[in-house]
Amino acid sequence: MASLLAVVMIFSVVGISPAVFADDAVAPELNAKSGEVLIKSSMTNEEVAEILNKALISNYDELDDATKAALQWEYEGYGYTKIAGIPAKSLERHWGTINGNAKFTEKHVINYTYFNKALKDTDAGDYQVRLAGTKTEATLVKVDKYTSTIAINKEVTEIGLTYNADNTINYDALAQRIFDELVNTAACTPTITRDDVTIEYAYAEAFGEKLWTSLEGSKILPALKEGTNDIKITFNGNDAYKATEATHTANFVDNRIASSIVYKDGAQITYNMEASVMEEAIINSVIDHNASALPENVSASDFTIEYYGSHIDVFGKEHNAWVSIAGGRDGIYDYSQMGAGEQKIRVSFNGNAEYKPCGAAEYTLTVNKADVKVTINDPIKIMYAGEAIDSSEYVSIAPKDPALDVYIVYVGVNTNKQTTVYLQLTGNKEDFVNAINALLKFFDLPTLNDGMTVGEFKAAVNKALSLVDNKLTEGLVNWALKDYGITYKDLKGLMEALNKITIADNLLFAIGAPAHAGQYFATAIAVNDNYNTGISIPGSVTVLKNWKGIKLAKNPILDSNDNKITVSQAEELAKSNDLCILTKEGAALDSTSVGSIHYWFTGVGKLYAKSTMPTAPGKYIVTASVRGGDFFAMPKTFTFTIVADPTPEVTPEA
Repeated sequence: MASLLAVVMIFSVVGISPAVFADDAVAPELNAKSGEVLIKSSMTNEEVAEILNKALISNYDELDDATKAALQWEYEGYGYTKIAGIPAKSLERHWGTINGNAKFTEKHVINYTYFNKALKDTDAGDYQVRLAGTKTEATLVKVDKYTSTIAINKEVTEIGLTYNADNTINYDALAQRIFDELVNTAACTPTITRDDVTIEYAYAEAFGEKLWTSLEGSKILPALKEGTNDIKITFNGNDAYKATEATHTANFVDNRIASSIVYKDGAQITYNMEASVMEEAIINSVIDHNASALPENVSASDFTIEYYGSHIDVFGKEHNAWVSIAGGRDGIYDYSQMGAGEQKIRVSFNGNAEYKPCGAAEYTLTVNKADVKVTINDPIKIMYAGEAIDSSEYVSIAPKDPALDVYIVYVGVNTNKQTTVYLQLTGNKEDFVNAINALLKFFDLPTLNDGMTVGEFKAAVNKALSLVDNKLTEGLVNWALKDYGITYKDLKGLMEALNKITIADNLLFAIGAPAHAGQYFATAIAVNDNYNTGISIPGSVTVLKNWKGIKLAKNPILDSNDNKITVSQAEELAKSNDLCILTKEGAALDSTSVGSIHYWFTGVGKLYAKSTMPTAPGKYIVTASVRGGDFFAMPKTFTFTIVADPTPEVTPEA
């Protein structure tokens, strides 16, 4: 009887009729205050009631189904109405069902009727709630999102920077490392991952406030660097939890492995036209990888490799700068690719994800000259006089370095029984001759002349080259030769090449390919300061007399003026001996063919019968024929007229 009385008293307190419970029913017990309770307007009233049951009734799980079904909730809140169409709120709080629409009145001169909102539609905050029919109140902490927290490992004072293979800081990896080392995810509310947070650092401070930006910075804001930095980790929030942030100060350090470079003693490499090949050779042959502290499987791209380049200006002054093996510009002067010889180099490791960068001491490296293979592609060549030999097709070199100068030396006997040496160049014949003469004139030496011997040519050029005894003179000589595409070193290389071949000094010397029919032996030579001189196996060149399609033709100047020329024009034709020219299938042959043309001139109405070209005004008959030499063509006879030069017009004085 006493226990039944106790149950009746409890139920009377909570306002639930004891008739619905069995004798042993457990009564609900309210907590004085709930924790944060998430209630959203999208919920149903039934869902809200269920949330309150579990949040505020401490023994809810012990209640029987009948008791649970009988539970109803009220909350104390404001009522709302419209006065003259304007929304208004009650001045006082009133108790009403959590389902809303509870009606009550307040008298303010007149009575106003208000209706409360459903609890789910109210603002977040603390509300007094109770079970319907009871007086015992509890405090409900209603939130639209739970409060979140970020737990920081305060004992972390140092964080290692993360790097890419190119020695730049990997800020994505660094952000992950910061999260992993600073955030105690097990103690966070809610449990978070790296994707849930934004990580920033303080790049500056203004008016007592830290200014934050991303770890990598931006176009105008700096990125995080080594040293002490303030870090802010921000949880961006989600549907259930509010955003929050936490800050921490840590020292960011580069704790990668220290690298070092040790050179081998007496290392040598061979010159290569590809700078990248020499760079790889330096890494593989010059660096002592066993004594150095470097990652495995490094390549030239992992290093900065430079050499101490030299530039000689037009005044012969030398300028030096550290440039890449491929050469480059230091802002003022251009430096060529590293060549053969004793070269000063320095190598530094750029650093990667595991190793720190390091500089290196200077090193004197021997760069040996490379070999070049020279081949005559047509070793038994048969051609006709007047045909050209294209050196680019006749000779091939390996490697195909455009810096190599290729010369072809022809030695043989022509149809005039003259033993002659021809020197064919890859460039323009006239430019070469002019360049040699420019060099000789620079030192006030006699210039080249037709009919000179090999010995005379060598003596003239070697005399000039011997006078280049300093950098200043070399610079001035190069300036004198600049218009011809030839340098002092080019000419020096040519003379060294000629000395490689045994040629009698008393032989006639000429520039170009063989100009006369005959039998010749050809030797090709490739020369450059960075290569050992390459010499081909000799080839045979047979030059036959040319008759196929060969014709004698008037000089085009006659055809254009109805066979009339002036005295001045006649004088020029007399000098060049080309009143007629030899053609092959309509195309003019090389100018050397004019030596095969012989003339007989007869005056018309005047006494003149000579083989010499006339220059006086008058009418003449000429018969041109080809005698001996390298060509055959039928004779040609025609009449031409020489007229006086026109008198220049004189403007009368005013």
